[in-house]
Amino acid sequence: VIWIKSSVQDIIDRVGKDTDRPLLNMDEKELISFIKKHLKSRKKYYNKSQVKVWNRGPAIGTINRMITYLRYLDSTRS
Repeated sequence: VIWIKSSVQDIIDRVGKDTDRPLLNMDEKELISFIKKHLKSRKKYYNKSQVKVWNRGPAIGTINRMITYLRYLDSTRS
């Protein structure tokens, strides 16, 4: 699950640059398409077994775990 966390960190960093809207203001659909777009562009950074997953399109479970993690991060910010 470590790579999910690092992917999420990447996404957060990138969102900070890409948009002035905080990630967590996006609705689920927007978040999912944002994550998918992000994973596509980062594909070369993952090892072969993970790339296979991205080539099929990231599993919805993975995306949901990422969203859950993002929500968790948001709840820990004060």
